[in-house]
Amino acid sequence: EELKGEWARIERYDDKTLPDGTKSSSWVLLKHLSTEQPELPKSKYESNAISEQIVRSYPDRGRYFLLYVENAGGNYITIHSRIGVDATGYTKSEIDCRSLTYRELGYTERHIEYFNHAEDKPGNWVNLVSGSSKSDLVQYVCGTRGRRND
Repeated sequence: EELKGEWARIERYDDKTLPDGTKSSSWVLLKHLSTEQPELPKSKYESNAISEQIVRSYPDRGRYFLLYVENAGGNYITIHSRIGVDATGYTKSEIDCRSLTYRELGYTERHIEYFNHAEDKPGNWVNLVSGSSKSDLVQYVCGTRGRRND
């Protein structure tokens, strides 16, 4: 709005319009202003992102990648992607390496950050079906991260 020496008057976006139709303003030192927008803080999924390819035991036209793993009380919370011919999907799962079972917590075709805001919707625990992509995921996670509480 206005510059005076080392000071700048800025219009405040969060205040209401004043009775005369103008916005409230504040004075700040120029050295505290920037024309660059700060980078948004990264979510735990983005900060701890990995990209490990999961080799399929059964032919599939998609490619599978483990994107995130978190140890949660002896189980693993994972996010993996399936990059297909027409779409990419992201699945959040919980894996129990003791029983070699898993349950799905969520799915999206948006972006991994979707899970940062979405509420987990745990399904039933499922036994592995040999050759399935979920079986390959569980075998990969339990094989590379080790079985817990054995």
